[in-house]
Amino acid sequence: MVLLILDEPVLVVIAYASLGTLFMPFLAGTLLWLLNRRVTREYRNGLLADLKLGASVLLFIYVGIQEVSASCEAEPAPRGISVLNKT
Repeated sequence: MVLLILDEPVLVVIAYASLGTLFMPFLAGTLLWLLNRRVTREYRNGLLADLKLGASVLLFIYVGIQEVSASCEAEPAPRGISVLNKT
């Protein structure tokens, strides 16, 4: 419904994807913390699950740093020219 109401649905999709990418490392970190500290020993993560969750957190941090550094180095588009409309 939001896509029908707003004039630029592309921005809504970009915002949705951005928020999703911020949520995934938060979820992995929370699972690492909760499933190793807050539950009884029989329900705790094993070594393989910890390694996978840790690798996903590190991967998202690495990719995030790469994207931020690439966007800081990029030359801004001239005023009045939209990056999305390349015609």
